[in-house]
Amino acid sequence: MIAIQTNETINVQLGTAVSVDVILSYVDHTGTTVTANGSVVNISTTANTTILPSPAALGTLRQLKGLSIRNRDVLTTELTIKKNVAAVEYSITAPIALRAGESLQYTDQAGFLLHDSNGRTHQAVPCGNQPASGIYFPVLFGPYVYTTTGVNPTGYRILSLGGETVATYIGRAPKATSRVMVRFRACNSSITATWGEIAVATGTPIMGAGTTLTVRGFNGSNNAIANSYSGAQQGSVNGIYTTLVPISPGQTLNEGDDVWILMGNQAATGCNVRCLAVPDELQTGLCLNATTRPSLNVGIGVAYALDGVANLSPYISVSYT
Repeated sequence: MIAIQTNETINVQLGTAVSVDVILSYVDHTGTTVTANGSVVNISTTANTTILPSPAALGTLRQLKGLSIRNRDVLTTELTIKKNVAAVEYSITAPIALRAGESLQYTDQAGFLLHDSNGRTHQAVPCGNQPASGIYFPVLFGPYVYTTTGVNPTGYRILSLGGETVATYIGRAPKATSRVMVRFRACNSSITATWGEIAVATGTPIMGAGTTLTVRGFNGSNNAIANSYSGAQQGSVNGIYTTLVPISPGQTLNEGDDVWILMGNQAATGCNVRCLAVPDELQTGLCLNATTRPSLNVGIGVAYALDGVANLSPYISVSYT
């Protein structure tokens, strides 16, 4: 990356105010003279922050040679690298999720590489060379139970009528993807629904506590949890549904991201969703809830609380397409 004009800078912006260390090195080329320089700074704000200042004078070419941005916080943030030219910003990278301990590094030889908390590079491997699915089955309780349409099995819950969204932790994504396929069991559909949505979100799970989740994509309000089985959502007559959830423009779902599936509705009669047969007495933090509509919070962190010891966790399976 190069800055030529005296009004060009390289900036970084965080999506969440966490503690991030930035180390960079650059050289100034002036005629036949090359001058090396560098800087170290800690950023803990969501404000747009200049990391590579503009050249001091015309005729000086400033070249970024190396850059390391490391998240030293316990929370995940998103960062975007931008080039600012005369107060007009141009994105160099899409928003990149940076979990605790991870780092984004740049060299003029290799470009940008994302490293995990152990310093290992995240690999972009073709889909056929790595697992394409991650399936969540709560421990000790086995897979789906299929029953007749309209008959509730032992384990189910009615999604709250007032706009509650339930978040179930799926695990870490095995690969980067632009969409996920979600499979679930709707025992009964919503009635007189204002909205019903299924979404995918990311956020660091915290054992025994709530956390902040950021919606990455949603399947729209016209789906099985808000309509009859014969509606627009494709599914089987006994209420087993497969729902495609695309990642929204400007959002990313990367290899290793902590993935949550969100299900919610606002209706006169809430949707019944197949769940565990017993509640989560341990309150491990793998099932959360919030009064929120996912589609209104794409790219925005929302605080989710523990779901409650009396609530049942939904059964959900996910394929990364």
